[in-house]
Amino acid sequence: MVKKFFYCLCILLLIKSTATAQLDTTAPSIQSITAISSTSVDVLFDEFLDNNSAKIFSNYSVNNGVGMPVSAIIDFQNPLLVHLTFENKISHGYVYTILINEVKDLLGNAIKNYTGNFDFFIPQQYDIVIDELMPDPSPEVGLPNYEWIELKNASSFPINLKGWKISDLTSTSGPLPKFILQPDSFIIVCSSTALSSLASFGKAISITKFPSLDNEGDLISIADANGKIIHAVHYANEWYQNELKKNGGWSLEMIDAKNPCGGFSNWIASKDKKGGTPGEKNSQEAINKDEQAPNLLNAFATNPTTITLVFNEPLDSLKAASISAYTFDNGLIPINITAIAPIFDKVNITINKPIEEGVIYKIIAKNISDCSGNIIGEKNLAKFGLSQSADTFDLVINEILFNPLASGVDYVEIYNRSKKIIDLKQTFIANRNTGNAISSITQLTTENFLLFPEQFIAVTVDPAVVKSQYIT
Repeated sequence: MVKKFFYCLCILLLIKSTATAQLDTTAPSIQSITAISSTSVDVLFDEFLDNNSAKIFSNYSVNNGVGMPVSAIIDFQNPLLVHLTFENKISHGYVYTILINEVKDLLGNAIKNYTGNFDFFIPQQYDIVIDELMPDPSPEVGLPNYEWIELKNASSFPINLKGWKISDLTSTSGPLPKFILQPDSFIIVCSSTALSSLASFGKAISITKFPSLDNEGDLISIADANGKIIHAVHYANEWYQNELKKNGGWSLEMIDAKNPCGGFSNWIASKDKKGGTPGEKNSQEAINKDEQAPNLLNAFATNPTTITLVFNEPLDSLKAASISAYTFDNGLIPINITAIAPIFDKVNITINKPIEEGVIYKIIAKNISDCSGNIIGEKNLAKFGLSQSADTFDLVINEILFNPLASGVDYVEIYNRSKKIIDLKQTFIANRNTGNAISSITQLTTENFLLFPEQFIAVTVDPAVVKSQYIT
């Protein structure tokens, strides 16, 4: 009796299942269309497909000259997914329409003239920007005691952050998880420990090895899954522009996301009562256009055939790497140029022949621009040469201000009385303590900076103050 009942139950289930399947008269639907690369598009259906019709490449066609795919392959692990490969390339930043016809489900229901849109977008530099930082969350004002950064999508396309990484001067994070950041939207990025606390303020994702944000300043960059630098920020304590807020508990906010390279002039402490605006529009957001042309500050030779140029702001890295943008004297010709990541405010140039000791060379930069498109102007010339070690009395202290104005600062003026080019990175300043011993030894600069024969330079803690009070 038990066996007979079991047999009858199986028959009933089979009959019911068959009857249900026979009622399916609906063609498959398309759940998503995604451009994976310039020649690959994935189409995701909502049900199992007839193997033969799904693989007929003439059942698919894309407009704007892309045409039919050269292959259509059902995914091995996900049979609802079809991979299309095209011979003609899909262009970055365009919206395309795909026509799908006669693709059938297992019961023969065929799609009739379905059309759907998709785009192919490769994130470019500054499409995603770091627009808020919390380097020093303590003492707490109104936000959790955790470090975090905020990313903003400044483009017009959704961007998948999967595989992207964040770095500082000493470390690189693990990859970001899959997350589609919509245009003009924000995401908080933090450590796994901080995630639950920060998620209440906005959308948040965590990464392994979240870089430590140094309180006094750091260089933070974000790179896509291929390692391409998309944005970098070299912040400093002065960026708060507020003596109280720089002591902790307040975030640094970018003022204008359309001016991603503005540096000090485009960042300021948050004015939100919580101490910051994670996951939402910045409290200091405003129009703050960069209309100033970049300046070539100085140049130096790292070796006899490599010259480094230093600019006052980040450059358009493509224009900065153009050989035609630089002119030398003394028969020097650039043969290779690299804009140095991640800030792109320095350029390395390899030249055609070694430079000679004792010779002062000149370089002129032209037709390069900052990341806002401002073309370099008159401040486009720099001298360089091979530096030599300073000897006794090559450099002399020529002037001292030890009793400045009430609003001023001390300075020491140094004069190069030799015939040498001297790199001030190799030079130190000191005083004598009450026991007449040399003390407070301080390197003049951590960056290469050449002082040429018969040239003066003032050394001070605040050059802007000295310039404002003594240079007209």
